Amino acid sequence: RLAAEGLGTLLVEGGGGLAAAWLAGGGADEVLWFTAPKLLGGDAHPALAALAVAKLDDAPAFAFSRVRRIGADLLIEAQPRARGARS
Repeated sequence: RLAAEGLGTLLVEGGGGLAAAWLAGGGADEVLWFTAPKLLGGDAHPALAALAVAKLDDAPAFAFSRVRRIGADLLIEAQPRARGARS
């Protein structure tokens, strides 16, 4: 519907729950993932909420299109692959 109204790009930025909902619902055609050289552990807020994945083959998979360094961080650009697709 949004494309029919002339919207070609939509930035969805929020917490782990919103990110998981968009991925699980197939709403994302590109993912921009920033990662920093820090490890937070299990007591931190998750970047992605539960996806109800029973097997590794059922997990969302991505094809990397670009990886760039921005300061000390990395920006990973990727597109979702079809479920069950191999890299």
